[in-house]
Amino acid sequence: MPPANPTHCAQRRIVLLLAPLCAWALAIAWRCPDVSHPPVRGLQSDQLLSAVNPNTAPWWELTVLPRVGEVTAKRIVAHREAANSAPAAQARRGRVFAAPADLERVHGIGPKTARRAAPYLTFKRPNRSGTGEDEPPTNN
Repeated sequence: MPPANPTHCAQRRIVLLLAPLCAWALAIAWRCPDVSHPPVRGLQSDQLLSAVNPNTAPWWELTVLPRVGEVTAKRIVAHREAANSAPAAQARRGRVFAAPADLERVHGIGPKTARRAAPYLTFKRPNRSGTGEDEPPTNN
């Protein structure tokens, strides 16, 4: 038998070392989830158990709305607090937002974001028992 070519032996060793590495990489890639979507922190809007009320929700609850992150959620709360501290707030009784389009008054929210968030929003005012729409005051 003729002596082995040293170049051929080196190539064979490289192939033998790389084959398991390639098999391992393919196995990992096969098991990995689809990475075409960006990672989402916390709840996703399709996992909401109840609608979010922008008139009462804290900023961290507002971040589950589509295309609303921490900064925008904090802007919604700041807008709500500023509007509630205005003298005309007594007439609204804490109801700054009455429809999804009202969110467009907040910097960073446009018509498209308001439209996407609409299915996940509620504008009901909680009554004394904590559920449903509070009845308007009657003048007796």
